Amino acid sequence: MIDWDRLPWSLRAYALLIGIGAIVVISQAHRAGGLVIFVVVILVWLYFLLRGSRPIWMVSVGISVLGLLIDLAFYSFTVLGFATGIVGLALLLWPSTRRFFSVSGPDPS
Repeated sequence: MIDWDRLPWSLRAYALLIGIGAIVVISQAHRAGGLVIFVVVILVWLYFLLRGSRPIWMVSVGISVLGLLIDLAFYSFTVLGFATGIVGLALLLWPSTRRFFSVSGPDPS
């Protein structure tokens, strides 16, 4: 189970940001075939991230950085999308989030 009391605000904000982004993608989709898989993957990913899975956090940071670099390299971004990516990466690298995913485990305080 997710321990909501120990979750840092920055990780909650990141999950909200990803959730809103998923809702936007779903609302703009024209076919429902891949939406079920997309929703399941996002929910499972967020579940393990909020449970404190360090490998999921590391992959999330890597995907965020890679996505921003690809956007910059090919100039294929919108300002809102790029800003959302920067904010998401900042939330993932926020000190309280890094402490939550530290090797020694989340800070019990």
